[in-house]
Amino acid sequence: MKLANALMSKGNFSNHQNSNKVTLEYPPYQKNDNNAKKIAFILKGPYKLAHVEFLHSFLQGGFHFKSKVHLTLILIDAKEVYPKTIDHVDIISLSSIEDPYKKIQSYILYCRQKNFDHICWVACVQNLSLYMGMQLAPVQSYWSMKYHSIIMPTIQKYAGLGFGGKSFTYDSVKWFRGRAFPALEIPKYNKQEISKLKNTQMISDQDIVVGCFVRSEKLHDKTFWDSICNIIRYKQNVHFVIASQSMPTQLKIYLETNLKSYFCKFHHLGWINTKKWISNVDIYYDSFPRGSCNTIFEAIEMNVPVLMADTSLNRESSALPYLLSSAGGSENLTNTLGIYQSESERLMKCYELLSSIKERRSLSTIQKKLLSRLQNQKHLFAKDYLNFFMDEQYKINP
Repeated sequence: MKLANALMSKGNFSNHQNSNKVTLEYPPYQKNDNNAKKIAFILKGPYKLAHVEFLHSFLQGGFHFKSKVHLTLILIDAKEVYPKTIDHVDIISLSSIEDPYKKIQSYILYCRQKNFDHICWVACVQNLSLYMGMQLAPVQSYWSMKYHSIIMPTIQKYAGLGFGGKSFTYDSVKWFRGRAFPALEIPKYNKQEISKLKNTQMISDQDIVVGCFVRSEKLHDKTFWDSICNIIRYKQNVHFVIASQSMPTQLKIYLETNLKSYFCKFHHLGWINTKKWISNVDIYYDSFPRGSCNTIFEAIEMNVPVLMADTSLNRESSALPYLLSSAGGSENLTNTLGIYQSESERLMKCYELLSSIKERRSLSTIQKKLLSRLQNQKHLFAKDYLNFFMDEQYKINP
């Protein structure tokens, strides 16, 4: 905070101006004749991370409101990255400025030039207090993609990801969890590349691969461990893969003890490129009781059937509420959608899918239709968050 205040007191900054989208120079100041609100979204880190797909989807949806809201994306670290399909967004990158002191000076100058109505910091916690410790706009917000316990006097609004919901005020701070959906961009890989990935794990093209890609903190439930063991034992050619930054020690001990000679059919992949590996998975068996989110969408996009757990702990951490909403929220359809409240029933469904390619294709087709509906709702996603980021009297309707 002291450094932020010191930088605010500096008055002699060099003024750089150039074209609309540049790597180092600033876009020129533009006066909004139509009285459009000006909002800046600040992103630290690379633009290719999973949570950025939510931001990208939001920015795409913002196209529908460009006459009312002028969007700017400020990239703190991303180098020469100008995302496609958001030409209506001004983009500036500070990546070529290595000195952190000069970088934040440039940030301050640019925000003062633009005179933003709202500044929103997206996701990454690193440097949050340094950049957002200054009140460079009348209202500032932190969009965490989840809720984090960060309270700062210079941040007036907090947003997370969810599906729908109204804003509320707690301890004089405004909070909001709106509907959101990632802009999935999965590169095409040839069959040879995909097969090489399986070969590194001693998995043949004739084997059936079941698994999930989640953070290690979601791998601590014994019921889920038992399901892994049962799936691996069910057929001789079944393998189970997990991709996470690490594997809990107790999980490894449990699997080694219970699977014994079958343990070689369990594979911890580490922290991988999920977009590439997902094509090797035949059934996505989500973690329990807390599930994954973005990788489920990636699986469905690649026509991989997904089996999810409907638990009270899974309403905010997974793709579950998105798919239920897309299906009209009908609880009696959950089993049809691959969503189960009972872990034993979910396991039985997995056995069924392991025995039938036809059943796998049938479920993946149903889920792909739900995914397509969500992909066509980017304007609703943008509407929810823009309404929250603006003052309460200024509402946007598509």
